[in-house]
Amino acid sequence: MKKILIVLIVLACVCAGVFFMVMEGLDVENYRKQFLDSIQELTGRQAKINGDLSLTWNPTPTITITDVQIENIEGASQPFMVKIDRVNAVVEWDSLFKNPLVFKKVILDKPVVYLERMADERINWDFEFLNVSSLDAPDLLGGGQKSLSPKFESMMIIDGQIVYQDAPYDIQKSMDKINGELVADSVRGPFKFDGSFEWDKKKITTLLSSDKIASDRATEINFLLTTNGENAAVRFKGLVSRLSTGSSLSGGLSLKVNNLASFLQDFGTQTDIPDSFESPLIGNVSLELSPGVLDLKEIALRQGAQETTNAVSGSLKYVFSPSAEGGKSLNGAFIMDRIEAAGFIEFAKNYFKEKGWNGFAPTSEIPASFTFNIREILYNKQTFQDTSLEVATKENGYAIGKFSTKAPYETQ
Repeated sequence: MKKILIVLIVLACVCAGVFFMVMEGLDVENYRKQFLDSIQELTGRQAKINGDLSLTWNPTPTITITDVQIENIEGASQPFMVKIDRVNAVVEWDSLFKNPLVFKKVILDKPVVYLERMADERINWDFEFLNVSSLDAPDLLGGGQKSLSPKFESMMIIDGQIVYQDAPYDIQKSMDKINGELVADSVRGPFKFDGSFEWDKKKITTLLSSDKIASDRATEINFLLTTNGENAAVRFKGLVSRLSTGSSLSGGLSLKVNNLASFLQDFGTQTDIPDSFESPLIGNVSLELSPGVLDLKEIALRQGAQETTNAVSGSLKYVFSPSAEGGKSLNGAFIMDRIEAAGFIEFAKNYFKEKGWNGFAPTSEIPASFTFNIREILYNKQTFQDTSLEVATKENGYAIGKFSTKAPYETQ
């Protein structure tokens, strides 16, 4: 028994020695090269590791990379499209000794992604791996069937940010503090993200899923956005289509706000809010969004009840177009079938009383003009018919012209 125990101890020591010899023999720099090569293969862009790359073993093999950058296209405002402070990747044991690496989990700490449409209409997210048809698209993570790009089961994002810049229309927006889990079968999807982000410093939770991306068809997308302890919820189901100048989004959107007054307060409204706004707001909209165009059709919103009802039905369309001066201008068309305006009018009165005309000052230097055509406005038990109005920005205010309406009493 003693001899058997000694043999087992010796074998254990030999195995441990062989294990550590193999571990010592693994070339960490080989993983650096594989990581950089796979990004270039996938995106066609150069990548840099400005920090360190290390491999640890306890409790599972983990590759840690710091300060990663992926270059942008020529002419972009930022030298890099992606920047990541730290990447932690938990590796499956058997993939350490073969290609490609398989990661059980990848954690991205403070990733920043810059999406940009430049003045010449070029976009910086037009990657070759997205230009593959549904028939030709393989299920591998990389760009081709022999790709050695790493694979991952899930990806955690910590304090991420997406910045969108649109030079033709002078727009810059960002989603901040993105936190959550991204699951994807490949870089083309299908995708599922469960997490949260901040928009204008307001936290929004989201559940998003999409079909696999292919160049010969639109991609189905579904998302649910909630805010303020689920006081407000937005559901969307539609399609994303690729255009030469960007992408378009079309589909149906449903909205429910349990307490409109609370929602407005959470988003910074200081104006006295009518008591009727404490009841739910519900509605549906058919949406089409493409570069320079926002088209909302079949709008149906309703809030309140009986004499305090607020309701809107109709459509509106925003279009950015070249102005006479050679810049851009915003043109909006509101075509409404019916507005029940009891609470809306009361809220507008309170807002005007608090802010005065300064509260209506334009917030953008882009010249804008709007036309309003409303078949019926119901207010104070009176119905105003065929109301039309033209509004245009002028210096620090608005110019109003061509107002007309048919009311149940003499007016002009």
